[in-house]
Amino acid sequence: MALAMNYQVNAQPAQKDSVAARYNELEQRVTALEEDVRLQKVWSRKKYLNIAYVSQSLKDKQDGGKLKSDFGVSLVRGKTYYLHAKPLWGMVKIGIDWTQVDLNYVKYKDIVIDTPNGESSLTTHQFEYSMHIGPSITVNPVDYLLVNVYGRYAPSFSGIYSVNGDSHEFGPSFVSYLIFGGTVSYKTISLGVETRFGNGKFKMWTADEDNIDQNTSSIDDALTTSSRKKTMHSTRIYLSLRF
Repeated sequence: MALAMNYQVNAQPAQKDSVAARYNELEQRVTALEEDVRLQKVWSRKKYLNIAYVSQSLKDKQDGGKLKSDFGVSLVRGKTYYLHAKPLWGMVKIGIDWTQVDLNYVKYKDIVIDTPNGESSLTTHQFEYSMHIGPSITVNPVDYLLVNVYGRYAPSFSGIYSVNGDSHEFGPSFVSYLIFGGTVSYKTISLGVETRFGNGKFKMWTADEDNIDQNTSSIDDALTTSSRKKTMHSTRIYLSLRF
């Protein structure tokens, strides 16, 4: 009987240790499962929609004239394709950003020009459509916070329209932009800033109402053309939705 009682006394601590070990194992599994669910939510938001305020300059390479924006806005939509399923070191992912749509509009500040008939005001607008592609690095330091940096190449169609009194000028060009930027995100909401710079050769058509003869045989006779090399540089500050 003494041996049996001694066995029971020794068995109780062993049973407690076994229960504690199983509890700890179960707790670790629950914690790991919760972390997996969190990571899935963190990295599931791959699409982005940006609405930006644009500050942009337009410089003519030939005469050195430079215009600065009075107002600008852009709308950007794209998606990040991550190159690996699990984050490196539990917090870093490398991906490729593909922006399908980038619509950018800028109205430049009016400038006063001296003409033989006195002073006149030059008003210039620029419209652009582009697509982007390039690498991005995203870090998840804590909770649902994401910090992202990226660089992109953006082939673009750009058009410039200017009005100076009775003179109207329009010119299109292909422009190659390089874009560098970064965002800070928490769940759905992001704040970002980026810089763009590019150049293009614009074929400008100019029509001056004072010089158009009503007997002109064709519209080509009423237009003058010129080729102008221009450079653009802009900063865009944007609010982004990630989903």
